[in-house]
Amino acid sequence: MNSKSNRSIPFFVKVPLILAAVISVGLLAVIFLEEHKSRADLPLCTTTQSGKFANTAMVVGLDRFSDGEYRAVSLNPKGDSWVLNKLTFKSDFAPHLEPQSTTANAMYAFEEVKYQIVNSSGDMAFLRSSTGRILPIRFDSERVEMLNQLGICGNQWSAEVHFLRLNQRTFVSLEPSGRLGFYDSRSWQNVIPREAPRSPDTLMGVEAGNTLSVLACGQAYSNSKARVRIIPGMLAFSSGETNDFAVYKVASEKLSLESQRMSLSGASNPFADFVLAPYDQIGFKTSSWLERDEKWDFYPLRYLQGAAATPVSVGEPLEMREEYRVIGESEPQAVWFAERRRPYNLLKEYGLTVAAPAGEAKKYVLKDETAISAVTERGLWTVLPGGRHLFIQNKKDTVDYSIVQCPL
Repeated sequence: MNSKSNRSIPFFVKVPLILAAVISVGLLAVIFLEEHKSRADLPLCTTTQSGKFANTAMVVGLDRFSDGEYRAVSLNPKGDSWVLNKLTFKSDFAPHLEPQSTTANAMYAFEEVKYQIVNSSGDMAFLRSSTGRILPIRFDSERVEMLNQLGICGNQWSAEVHFLRLNQRTFVSLEPSGRLGFYDSRSWQNVIPREAPRSPDTLMGVEAGNTLSVLACGQAYSNSKARVRIIPGMLAFSSGETNDFAVYKVASEKLSLESQRMSLSGASNPFADFVLAPYDQIGFKTSSWLERDEKWDFYPLRYLQGAAATPVSVGEPLEMREEYRVIGESEPQAVWFAERRRPYNLLKEYGLTVAAPAGEAKKYVLKDETAISAVTERGLWTVLPGGRHLFIQNKKDTVDYSIVQCPL
């Protein structure tokens, strides 16, 4: 009888099954090797404390002030008050929020009690409400202020806008179109819930030849090729036509984009993309667009003007922080990079690299889930003494924290 042959699997079905099995075995082999291979003896940043902040709906800002103390801004569980807290540490180094003062949430009457962090930098945080409003929160050692709603030409900002600190008083709205809006935060006042959104003091666009042009409110503008990078003290941009770009060093108090411009040639920079880092550093993407495992090299700016320098190599840079500094002492001039790596161009892993501009660097593996969430999902991160780091991440129903320590 031929019943056996009737039950056999057709060849056109066997081939995909065999290929699927081979691919599955290959993936399992890669995962096994990934978990068991030597990581060039990279040390692990270990979790020393983790938990949840009580009686807190979210933490939106964290900064260290001139007295050496940390302050954090939180929203109370009901959502009707902003709380200024002193962030202290217990004997086992567990963080603790001590309420110091409260400020009414002016938007509570409008049922706006859910927020997302757009950006948090020093003593300022930018929040997006459930209705799309952009609201700045400013705090000092004594109180919290909820400031003017921000927008463009009387309308709300789109969901793609970013807000970045340029210096102590100037913040920049940045859109994917390459349009920049410059705000003088010293002119902001307490929020009036029904007021029209406040437009930037100056609108500018990136034009050909790496120049900035002043735009009128409502003027049509788009340059999807433009690349703009901003950190406190530096502004860099390219019109996207060539590898050339311009870098401006910006004074801490006064905004000036004329006298300190440095034009950096593509002949010295043949790479595809760039980012800025503290202490006058610039990083270039050295991996190709086909490689999922990104590689970046960071140099002091003087390298692009002919000075010799040893690069600091990292994976995909996610966030950067300056090294902890003892108040009254000179700055250590070192930067912590949070990075994402993809060994074999497949699996993700995360790490921290601490590096000095001279090119000296130490690398670590980061596995703490709260820390990874904080550097990938706009959480809060501050560097503590002794190789410690505090990460805070707002979850749906909790505010999680972790302290990790990297062996120095």
